[in-house]
Amino acid sequence: MPLKLGVDASRANKKERTGVEKYCFQIIQHLKQILPAEVQVILYSKDPLQHGLEQLPKNWKNKVLSWPGPLWTQVRLSLEMFCHSPDVLFVPGHVFPFIHPHRTVLTIHDVAAAEFPQSYNFFERFYSLYPAKRSKALYKIITPSDFTKKQLQQHFSIDSSKISVIPHGYIENCSGRQDPDVLNKYNVQQPFLLFLGRIETKKNVERIISAYNKLRSEKELELVLAGKPGHGYKKIKQKINSSNYEEDIKELGWIDEQDKLNLISNSELLLIPSLYEGFGFPVLEAFDCETPVIASENTSLKEVGGKASFYVDPHSVYSIFQAVEKSLNNQKLRKKKIKIGRERLDNFSWHKAAKETAKVLLS
Repeated sequence: MPLKLGVDASRANKKERTGVEKYCFQIIQHLKQILPAEVQVILYSKDPLQHGLEQLPKNWKNKVLSWPGPLWTQVRLSLEMFCHSPDVLFVPGHVFPFIHPHRTVLTIHDVAAAEFPQSYNFFERFYSLYPAKRSKALYKIITPSDFTKKQLQQHFSIDSSKISVIPHGYIENCSGRQDPDVLNKYNVQQPFLLFLGRIETKKNVERIISAYNKLRSEKELELVLAGKPGHGYKKIKQKINSSNYEEDIKELGWIDEQDKLNLISNSELLLIPSLYEGFGFPVLEAFDCETPVIASENTSLKEVGGKASFYVDPHSVYSIFQAVEKSLNNQKLRKKKIKIGRERLDNFSWHKAAKETAKVLLS
């Protein structure tokens, strides 16, 4: 009997993808090229597959599990597992169903709710930490970084042998993206500093604004914040409103992939001095776009960035300010960091990530 592998494709099937959804999409697309033909693969989704996911090899099929309300994973996918369980279930999007086969493999992207419980309501905390708390029920766990693996061991005492660290991949697609029309679209003027991500406390946006205020008193440049509001946004908005340079702090909301890469290419720096990151896709996007990166020294970002980023103490406004000033003023060092960043992209391959993931799934 051929092995039957089920994959939760619900998060991959979204049009607007954050880091987790991007990972789900890419790992599924590359597993299509890796998994042997004798493995029967079923992609479970709430809606028919789209955006390229619907193009399936002969041994793959899509099973749409319609469900009118929330908790699709825990109710509808659990019901499917109860009635028609595959031999192996792979859940790339962080939360596995209550009912599942013994050989269930889960990717845990981070355990931010354990470090920043105040950033989540009760349900969000429970739901995001539930997989780690019930890790004994899992066959294997995949994490994108050693940082996340250590966090799982620290907070939940998970056996190291159960966890495989498989870094995400990256596809270079930033070449030549310096379209000035994108800046006009968002009313952004060069030079500017760029932050990408949810506008929230754990992304350290308040300290970014404080460091910018100090820098702006010396240099004329804008600060662009691109992302949806998150926990602590009210305080962040007050910080923006109280700035002497409020008109130069631009909030763009969520932006699509093409506009994002154009903004990175046109910016002086990408700021990502987060208090918590499980991986950090924007770092690789900045390397691709040949834009220097200011990153936290004590999260997964150092694993991703290596020697290519400028690192800061995320709790120190002055440390962030100093790093930004150094990057802007030292052109020789900027060019060196950009060169190292371009070379570092070779370490992040979706083909390699899919190959290592397939080994875990078929072991």
